Amino acid sequence: MKFFMTTLFILCHGICLAQDLPGGQKNSTSLTAEQAAELVLKANKSNQSLNLDRLTSIDREVAHELARLKGFSLSLKGLTSI
Repeated sequence: MKFFMTTLFILCHGICLAQDLPGGQKNSTSLTAEQAAELVLKANKSNQSLNLDRLTSIDREVAHELARLKGFSLSLKGLTSI
């Protein structure tokens, strides 16, 4: 039973990490400050993490909005420039 619950938790957590960008953008490599604010607001309301690994660059305003995240984690593994 413990194994089942652990597996279920890991799978559900992974599903919750995937975030679609506002406006239905799924494969965008950039993010506006307004989009970042919307994502952070939704994540904070539901206490979720944000996985934004597809982003390759963000500007200062986007970084400022993402810093407002109070969730579990923020993943930006694809960033090559700020």
